[in-house]
Amino acid sequence: MSSAIVRLMKSKFVVSFFLLTFLGLAGAQATTVHGLFLNKECGFQVKIPSGWRIKPVPPKQCTFKVIVPQHPDGDLEILVRDGEMAQGSDDLGFSKEDGKWIVQGEGSSQATEIHSSSWTGLQGSVDTRIYSKAGYSGLGSQTRALLFDRKNKIAEVTAYDGEEFVPQFVKGFQFLAQP
Repeated sequence: MSSAIVRLMKSKFVVSFFLLTFLGLAGAQATTVHGLFLNKECGFQVKIPSGWRIKPVPPKQCTFKVIVPQHPDGDLEILVRDGEMAQGSDDLGFSKEDGKWIVQGEGSSQATEIHSSSWTGLQGSVDTRIYSKAGYSGLGSQTRALLFDRKNKIAEVTAYDGEEFVPQFVKGFQFLAQP
């Protein structure tokens, strides 16, 4: 074999090796296998129904869009970050009035406490203003869920007209054990 062919084969091998290594490392950060989306870097996993997809929303870290094909009014959004229950509830418009949780927007409605083995949280739907790139679009119902890992992580889940899809999503959500 000529030395040019040998060099070409070696360079193809090196490029392939680095490409596969890079893809392997990127794949370790977030993987989806049989309806289970796992992101170790952000510290969560979620079982999603068939056909649903999760994709990161760059450049924000630990922000994702959940694409639900049968949900024409938009997608679910999830943000996983460090925080406390009180801070997260304020950020999403949850508050306690007369011993009951409410969610506020363009009015208010009753919120419910929700729980799983790895988190506790709040969920509710409220009318809120909708903005598009062109500006104000009108009012719409937004469903919000706040999940707290009972330590120092929160997940904020929101969707317009998501009364059916947000509970389905949070039912499969789990925080990963933290070191």
